[in-house]
Amino acid sequence: MKNLDWRLSRRLRARLLLVIVVMVAVLSSALQCGGGAPRFGWAGPNQVETTVYCGLADGKVYALDAISGAQLWVYPPPAENQGEQSAGGWLGGCMAGGGSSTAGTLGGVYTTPVISGSVVYVGAYNHKLYALDARTGALTWPKPFEAGGPIISGLHLHEGVLYFGCNDYKLYAVDAQTGTKRWDFAAGQMIWSTPTVYDGRVYFGCNDHKLYAVDAATGSPQWTYEGEGMIVTSPAIAHGRLYFGDMHKLYALNLVDRTVAWTFGAQNWFWADPTVISDTVYVGSLDHWVYALDADTGALKWQHDTGGQVRAAIVVRDHMAYVGSESQRVFALDAQTGDLKWEREVRGKVLAAPFIAADQVYVTTSEARLYALDAAAGAVRWQFPPETK
Repeated sequence: MKNLDWRLSRRLRARLLLVIVVMVAVLSSALQCGGGAPRFGWAGPNQVETTVYCGLADGKVYALDAISGAQLWVYPPPAENQGEQSAGGWLGGCMAGGGSSTAGTLGGVYTTPVISGSVVYVGAYNHKLYALDARTGALTWPKPFEAGGPIISGLHLHEGVLYFGCNDYKLYAVDAQTGTKRWDFAAGQMIWSTPTVYDGRVYFGCNDHKLYAVDAATGSPQWTYEGEGMIVTSPAIAHGRLYFGDMHKLYALNLVDRTVAWTFGAQNWFWADPTVISDTVYVGSLDHWVYALDADTGALKWQHDTGGQVRAAIVVRDHMAYVGSESQRVFALDAQTGDLKWEREVRGKVLAAPFIAADQVYVTTSEARLYALDAAAGAVRWQFPPETK
């Protein structure tokens, strides 16, 4: 009976925390609506060849020159800025935690652009999934695909199909060429987790505390695993295991029999997607720390305090681990030891994973800015919009 009471208590605490998160989002939205244009979204950057694509917290999608940071195009384009309205929301036109009804924006962009060939795909808080011409920013589908709610989940493109979760409790599979729906799957709550596709199945977490596996071709349910809190991380698959986090723990789940190989607990929620490189799992937590764990045992290899909540995945390249923090700083750490190589202060919280191409690290912030940093030293090469004096 005591054990049952303990589990019920944890469940009640988890539900209370969800209520608090929603209330904070509502209050934050209300405050922002009172003064100036609200800013929402945590989309990260992506680059193909010499062009960087990003959705910024001003509710627009940009294409920028990777060398200079010059704007190549913006969506919605200026010609549409006078008439387009994003989806309505709470609190007199502001969407709690997500967007606004300001003309000429998408109401908040949370999905990092996905590029395939000459098309850029991006989801928005206004319920729509867009396919844009990578060179011009023009729509390539006859019209955007419209889901049943705001799109917070990231996109996963696999064999011509876009998979993503939605606030209408559904996971969608959309044909990337035509923008038509292949299927949808109804979960038990909002889906903020970015899906992962592996061996014919789609894996994703849900705010109903469950990790789902569904058939990639049909959307038919395969199995579920219940965690101890909301699961917003994108599952990482390596070594025959699923690595994901919830409000209490990071899990290593054996794919064959769905037994737990190990768990690792932090002092706060695991929001950031885990990154598995070779025999190490890299992950950040809302407790401000970045952790490097043994992928086989879960043993701690090293940890580093970033001074702020870490919501974004750690990117590892050339023996360096790059991470952004709500402390408004970007860190480059030695991937083997966790030793600090450099840190750079930026304007705004870093909520999305950095992107690395050539010798530059690209980072977006909550202040609707994109930075291009020198990967070796952290110096700012350019920022968009340019800093005005």
